[in-house]
Amino acid sequence: HMKTTLDHVDDTTFSLMTLDGKEYKIEPADVTICCAWTPTMELEIYKRGNQKYCKALATGATIRIK
Repeated sequence: HMKTTLDHVDDTTFSLMTLDGKEYKIEPADVTICCAWTPTMELEIYKRGNQKYCKALATGATIRIK
């Protein structure tokens, strides 16, 4: 599991950017979940099986990423 910090979510390109410059593609069905996330929110990136996930540690909400 890797912890990182959210920079912003782009709901037009279905992507999430972190402050360390990484970009993750969001599953389109999960965009409504992470659109409420705010910059500087702490995130945890992890993999289970073949699927990667991003979890907002403040709320526990989890989305699927690529």
